[in-house]
Amino acid sequence: MAKKTKDDPTGQRINRKRYAKRLAVRLTKAQRKVLAEFRSIPRKRKQQKIISNDSLKFYLYDFTGDALDSLRLSIQNYIDDELETTTDNMPDDWVFKQDIELPFRQGTVEELAVLNRTLSLTGLPFDPQSALFSPRYLDAVRQAQIRNYNLIKTLSEQTASQVLNEITNGIDAALTPTEISESVVERFNVSKSNAKRIADTEVNRAYTDAKLDAMELGDDREGVEIAALHISSLIPTTRPTHAARHNKLYTPAQQRIWWNKDKNRINCLCTVRSVLIDSSGNVLDSSLNKNFK
Repeated sequence: MAKKTKDDPTGQRINRKRYAKRLAVRLTKAQRKVLAEFRSIPRKRKQQKIISNDSLKFYLYDFTGDALDSLRLSIQNYIDDELETTTDNMPDDWVFKQDIELPFRQGTVEELAVLNRTLSLTGLPFDPQSALFSPRYLDAVRQAQIRNYNLIKTLSEQTASQVLNEITNGIDAALTPTEISESVVERFNVSKSNAKRIADTEVNRAYTDAKLDAMELGDDREGVEIAALHISSLIPTTRPTHAARHNKLYTPAQQRIWWNKDKNRINCLCTVRSVLIDSSGNVLDSSLNKNFK
């Protein structure tokens, strides 16, 4: 876990970068296979005279309906094989499960540590290790992983469809193999950018969802009220609606609802931490009182 900074209060930079890189590497491998498949299509170079004694060079491809269907299946299979999204449901050994479980575990352990310091006077500390093996935690992690799998599965399907369009449009336009290959690479680059957005968003979501889950555990204790302190990154690209929440308190449920509304989750670097409050909403941690004056 990277060091937390004002620019990235989640401290999840390393996890985000690792996941995005793993996705990009696998998409690059699929790209190579797709290009090799395309280049195997028989073709002939033609030259035709046009106005002013100039000539037009173009390519004719031996591409039948059966060849199109075969190419479509091959492209989808290449991408699915690399992203391991060949089935509708997430496999138990899906290669990217750890990329979501790790930030979820870090968020849980970190927030339970904060809660234990906050609740030290109550004599009711949490055992982080027990929490990590609880049915509640395991189910929450699995839900996060399944959601992420569905996003990557959709990415795979969209990439395959768009890449196939680039190839068939290029063939119909009699473009050169180089021109079509360049279009395919550009389309894969778009998918890599989309994959990075998914990685950045889902790693941070796993981390912050885990923190909210831990806060709700604290709220389950009798006589204890926990609020979520919103911490924004406050960088130039921070959305005004996100910056406006900085250092404000919300219930864990309110925070979760806001994050899941519209596009608030996408590329969000905001985080939360638990704060003990009394029945009137007053902060009981004197070290934090200065933040709310």
